[in-house]
Amino acid sequence: MTHQVFIKLKNDFPVSDAELIEIIDTALSKRGKKGKFVELWVVGKKRMRTLNREFMHKDCPTDVLSFPLESIPAENKLNLELIGTIVVCNDIISSYAKESGNSFIDETSKLVSHGVDHLLGIHHK
Repeated sequence: MTHQVFIKLKNDFPVSDAELIEIIDTALSKRGKKGKFVELWVVGKKRMRTLNREFMHKDCPTDVLSFPLESIPAENKLNLELIGTIVVCNDIISSYAKESGNSFIDETSKLVSHGVDHLLGIHHK
């Protein structure tokens, strides 16, 4: 494994740490990025709404937020290149899976990969 991942999950999140790490590894490798550190948070609608309101000035929950960084603000003794934090909403992932007929892990993969793209400066229209 070439990437480092810190994961903070909701208790009821049905995707394992190993699966999330694989999703992030795949997304980073696809973009030719090696040795990066990503923080991933999984939150509910209430927390996501708060974050979206505070940082994006939109008073509603959203599916994914990305907060890119250039480096760890404190002294980097671990020699990791933190590219940022991705926050995904468990409740919205569940809704997307039900609406699309896709599996929960497929919808999680789409949103986490989308978040990785945002951390790397790749944005949608």
